[in-house]
Amino acid sequence: MICSTLIEMTSKLLKNCDEEYTNLAPTIFLNEGWMIRFLVGASIGDGLCLNGLDFGHMTHWYSEGLLASPFLPRIRGDQLAEGYTHADIVLGDIHVDVDPKADGAVTPKPPKGKIGYFGIIEAKMKSRLSPGTTHAPDYDQASRNLGCLAFNTLGMEHKIFLCIAAPEITLDKHKIREIARKEEMLEKIGKRFEMYGRAISEPHITPTLKTAYEEIYEKRDAVLERAASATCIVISYEDWLKQLKGVAFDWAEDIQRFYSQCLEYNRVEWAFLVCSQSVKFMD
Repeated sequence: MICSTLIEMTSKLLKNCDEEYTNLAPTIFLNEGWMIRFLVGASIGDGLCLNGLDFGHMTHWYSEGLLASPFLPRIRGDQLAEGYTHADIVLGDIHVDVDPKADGAVTPKPPKGKIGYFGIIEAKMKSRLSPGTTHAPDYDQASRNLGCLAFNTLGMEHKIFLCIAAPEITLDKHKIREIARKEEMLEKIGKRFEMYGRAISEPHITPTLKTAYEEIYEKRDAVLERAASATCIVISYEDWLKQLKGVAFDWAEDIQRFYSQCLEYNRVEWAFLVCSQSVKFMD
């Protein structure tokens, strides 16, 4: 249990982060991580149905969780591998291993007597989606999240979903809607598996590594089929706040003010224009 006095101290530090004599850089608090936590907490608390995603069915959520990738290393120095995916928000019917050695590993949890849900929300404020991994530079962040969702729910009946949220200007500037089209992501997941398919036939591959790569490649069709069943949503914070207003006006009003500060302190383009006009959606 974390000491309560330190929790109180943290609260005071965060409360003053935009004051003249703050001890913290404001963006430690005013960022996409806290923005998405507030939105998810309010949406679940008031049962928001967001573009087909019903938060009333979400039993739990966890921030900064780790999801296993289909392409975890099988040997030291594996030249095709990648690490665990670090998700901004994992939510639904989940189990979280908070043991210090597990570092917040998240797995789907089969629900009792009802349909399960398992999904990722990726949040941005100003930055683009990460373009790829060290060994797969074209396997972008959206495709990687979808691949991990599918892989972790193989053989399960969970309804899976991927949501990407950002300011409208960020979605447009970095072409996030185009990158996160399901067809595009499925193609990139397939190409990621094909790297293993090609490696299997290389003459210099060791028997041990060949067997490991074959095990990975054999999951290709199952992962792609599972990924194709996912609900994929790209939404702006502006749209999310407008929809939240209808079920939780007080929450929406407070989060809107926080969002305006995030835009300002993160120097998101047109921030001051958005801040000056943001009150309009409250009218």
